[in-house]
Amino acid sequence: MKIKISDIARKNINKLPADIRQKVYDKLKGLIAGKTRYKRLQDCSVYSCRTGDYRILFDINHENDYIIRTVRHRREVYRDI
Repeated sequence: MKIKISDIARKNINKLPADIRQKVYDKLKGLIAGKTRYKRLQDCSVYSCRTGDYRILFDINHENDYIIRTVRHRREVYRDI
């Protein structure tokens, strides 16, 4: 398993405050280790992972790689799905 971060997600992560950015990276490490819980969103193939008030949206491809789509605050993350 690998984590691939899209350009949009990387840009969003870099805009976050340093403490939240570290929590996001810790959560991504937990995804690889299998220690992080996530759920599939209804009516689409996107998965969501919570980290405080922020959400990590990602896809899982046929090789079981995590493709991070975006990381945004919970009030705005689901608007563009």
